Amino acid sequence: MAGRGSSAVGLAAAGLLAAVALGGCAGSSAQPGAVTFYDEHGQQAVRVGSSVRAVEAEVGALSRPPTKRQLASIAKGAQRASESVAAELRGWTVNENAEGEELPTIETQISEGAGDLKNAMAGLATYAGNPSASALVPYTSYLNSARGKWNEGVTQLWHVVKRADPPTV
Repeated sequence: MAGRGSSAVGLAAAGLLAAVALGGCAGSSAQPGAVTFYDEHGQQAVRVGSSVRAVEAEVGALSRPPTKRQLASIAKGAQRASESVAAELRGWTVNENAEGEELPTIETQISEGAGDLKNAMAGLATYAGNPSASALVPYTSYLNSARGKWNEGVTQLWHVVKRADPPTV
């Protein structure tokens, strides 16, 4: 279980980095820029969706009470993800001056969702140090917030570029 948890949390770390990377490469026009954005980052978005679901599954599979090995695996992966996303967010800017309104809104939603995913991972690291139901509340709260923002952003992007099955979390 610990090996699988480590892999799931590691996938989440990679996915979170991809989520943050989704935001910075927009063109100046909403439709052509959105197509470029999708072409450059669509597969990353798919990986983000699956990695977030993997972390959720890992948390859901924790034994009651969780083992030290499970907690160590979650803490390590969550800390790595949090640090990596924080480093990426420091250099992040949303292109709010793009012509058209859809792409900057999409970028903002995905970026804010990525920030909340970072905070969810930080909450998960805190839980690993204090494994109680109340310690999971920040993780759950940020994950729910991230889900709303991320899902709205990717759903809009997939609609603009006329693709089916957006990678929601």
